[in-house]
Order: sequence, then C-alpha cells, then structure tokens
Amino acid sequence: MDRPGSGPPASASNVGWSGIDRELLVYSYFFWSNELLPPLLSCRPASVADEGQCFQLLPSLHTAVREFCSRRGIASRRLYPVMADLLNRLRTETADCHRALENALDMMRPSLSRREYIALLAAFRGFVGPWEAALEAAVPAEWQPFVRARHKAALLEADLAFLLSIHRDDHAAGLRNDAAPGAQRSAPPALPPAMRAEIAPEVLGRLLPLDSLGRAFGSMYVMEGSTLGGRMIGPVMANRFGLSEHRGYAYFDPYRERTGSMWNTFKETAAQGVPVDQYDAAVRSAQQTFAVLQQWLVPTAHGAAR
Repeated sequence: MDRPGSGPPASASNVGWSGIDRELLVYSYFFWSNELLPPLLSCRPASVADEGQCFQLLPSLHTAVREFCSRRGIASRRLYPVMADLLNRLRTETADCHRALENALDMMRPSLSRREYIALLAAFRGFVGPWEAALEAAVPAEWQPFVRARHKAALLEADLAFLLSIHRDDHAAGLRNDAAPGAQRSAPPALPPAMRAEIAPEVLGRLLPLDSLGRAFGSMYVMEGSTLGGRMIGPVMANRFGLSEHRGYAYFDPYRERTGSMWNTFKETAAQGVPVDQYDAAVRSAQQTFAVLQQWLVPTAHGAAR
C-alpha cells in the first residue's frame, strides 16, 4: 500500500517546494496569503532569485485556483482550506499506523508464495465484506450511493475463485504427470482452516465504530487510499504468479485508469461532508482501521493460521 493523502502543510517553512504538494500550496496560498507569504518566500525554489520574482508568481497562482474551482463548480473558499487541514491531519497522524501495517504485511517480499497470496486475499475478504456492510448501514441514506459505488468485496470473491481454479487445475495436472511411482506430487494450497471466516459484526462495531460521518470518512480514508498503492501491488502479483487481465488481482486495482479521479472525488467529498468538530473522530477512526486491519490480516500474511 502506498501513502495516501496530500503533502505536508504549506506552512512548513523548513522544506523546499519540491517537498510540498504544489496543488495544495496553490489553494492554501490563495486563501491564506497573509499567513503563508513568509514561509512561501523562505522555501521558494532556488531558481527564484529574489522576493520580487516570487511576488510575480502570485497572479498565476490566483488564476490557477479560480480556473480549477470554476471547472469543478466548487465553493472554493469553503472547500480547500478545510481539505488542507483534514487530509493533512489524516495523513500525518496515521503515518505510523500505516507504516506498521505495511511492514507487517510485507507483500512485496520475494518469498510470498501463491498459497500465501490466496490466504491473504481470503483474509482481506473476511474484513472488507463486513466493513462495507457496516459502513453503508451507518451513513445517512444520501451518502449510501457514494459508499456503494466503492464496494470491492465482489472483486475479492472473483479473485479468489479464479486463483482457486488455477490451483485445482495445476494440482490435477501434477497428478496426471506423475508417471513414476513415488514421484513427488504438487500439493493443493494450504488455505486457512476457515477460508470463509469473516470478522463478526459485533466485534467490528466494538473495535471500529462508524457512528458519525467523521468516523465513516476516517475509515474510508484508509480503504480508499490503499487503491493508490494497489496500482503497484497488482502488477507485481500478476508478474509473480502469471496472472493477466486483472484476474486474480482486481481487488488491488479496482478503479484502474480512474484511480486518480476516484481518490480526488473522495478527498473533495470528505472535505465538504465532514464537520470540523468531527476531525478528531475521523483521525481516530483511521488509526483504528489500520490497527484492526493489522490484527485481522497479519496472522495469515505469512502463512500462519488466524
């Protein structure tokens, strides 16, 4: 999984523009110019020789923001200062949780076998299905189509069905080709004892309550953000296990060429929908989501039973 979210706050004067999300800097500077002018000048690109040249950039920054907001029909003064705060908080305050899960899963390790990959997908399915149902039930009716359009449990079902069919075919071929008596035969994949196991709704509700928009979007931040890194994970799994046409790895690349636009829409919707007084709840929910995922997934990530 890759790290989702916007770049560091534009007011961080100790980093250069190369380390700042330029798009966010544009939006933030346009609305908070008096506050951000000193750090903007202090971290200007080396090619900008003096403050006079830096001031000359301002009209183009203003124009870029106006044109963007006009194209999107966005109430810009309301949206982008809020987005900067919410998305940056989610990114920075979940960084340790995200890193811990990524390191624990270690999906890119060369030793990951196909049977371990199948077991891990089965574990993902056991969390994603109940989580999607709980999320859709928790949000108000007007938000349910937005949530439903991002369901991915069916992709996991399809991936697992395809991978298991490959294993059955390989196993049968291995049996047919073992002509010599006593020849070593390929074994079917060692799946978890309860491959269809799902996290119980009452357990999920206790560990990860989704009883407000802030909590719901905080949790969605983790799951939607994972699609960004999934675009890298999917091709690696395809190459390693001889897969193609998204069969067997569709879960990791659910939106394909729409990944960027789906992520941007999520960020904009979160910024518009989550009340400021629920930002703390959103951050806690994102942290809890990473923690619950690690508890649920990691026992099977390296071939162990849950």
